[in-house]
Amino acid sequence: MLEHGAFTLLLDTLYSTGTPLPTDRKLLYRICSAFTKRERNAVESVLSNFFFEKPTGFSNKRFEKEVSDSESRINAAQSNGKLGGRPPKQKPSGNPEHNPAESYPAPAPAPYKDLEPKTYPAPPALVPIALWLSFVEMRKKIRKPLTEGAAELIRRELSKLSEQGQDPIGILEQSVMNSWAGVFPLKGKNNAESFDERRRRKSREALGAIAVGAEEVVRKMERGLPDIRDNTDTGDGLRRSPGRPVTRAN
Repeated sequence: MLEHGAFTLLLDTLYSTGTPLPTDRKLLYRICSAFTKRERNAVESVLSNFFFEKPTGFSNKRFEKEVSDSESRINAAQSNGKLGGRPPKQKPSGNPEHNPAESYPAPAPAPYKDLEPKTYPAPPALVPIALWLSFVEMRKKIRKPLTEGAAELIRRELSKLSEQGQDPIGILEQSVMNSWAGVFPLKGKNNAESFDERRRRKSREALGAIAVGAEEVVRKMERGLPDIRDNTDTGDGLRRSPGRPVTRAN
């Protein structure tokens, strides 16, 4: 771990300055924050294994290669600049054996629209999300995509109709079935019972069904238990047992 830290710090300093590291050990130890004997031994081990000393200081083989390649690119760019820029690409000749694709790479394909992430306006809390997504898709099919502003108006209208006793789920289903862009009160149905009242009634019916089922389970359990009511002491020293005559207890 100490050698890894020393190697990283020395290499970072080499690349950031662009010049070889100093040969003064005190400066090298300060670069690596090496103050103990173990830390300084790690620095010496890294210098001997991954760096070499030259007249200007310590360097690294990979660093020298990167500097050489960079200088070659710079010199080529300067030469092209003096000649007026990079030479133009040669146009394909009339040689039938010449393949134009080798000189002109194929353009990158355009991204598919189907792969783009789809965003939907947030659904209201009064309806299931699946029904809301069906309404959003229906709006797209009739070429009236649902924006955030339009979705907010739909949510307000559903909330308003729900307070008036209308069923928001039935209202949205009505719009989806008829391809309506908006939401409207249900037609041809008796809405005397409000949405909240219908929901409470459904809850009471569900609880009643659970209670009936629980009573049936209790009755089945009672029928499966053994009858021990006759296997009791009569008080006169006689004990009754199911299917047997009365006997005197010992």
